[in-house]
Amino acid sequence: FTLCLGSVDVPPVHAQIVEPASILLVEDNASQRRALENCLRHYGFQVTAVGDPTSAVRAVELAASGGTPFDAALVDLDLSGSDGGTLALRLTEDPGIRGGIRML
Repeated sequence: FTLCLGSVDVPPVHAQIVEPASILLVEDNASQRRALENCLRHYGFQVTAVGDPTSAVRAVELAASGGTPFDAALVDLDLSGSDGGTLALRLTEDPGIRGGIRML
């Protein structure tokens, strides 16, 4: 069967519910990384998304040396070929991250 529905004008939702913050996202699955990055950007975050621990450490070092440390990091606990928990512990001691580390 066919169901025909009329169009509805829906005003845009301005979704910034937090203060702008810079987030480091570490997720090895490319489609999940993209989805999480898009979601975080939608809510007003500045996101640096990487797919492995080496890139994460490099991004944190670059942010710290540039005087713009990340406000927080979201780290996948189950990174392929690596342990996200070990990475998170290392990042907690790094001056390149001002805030906390959250495990995904």
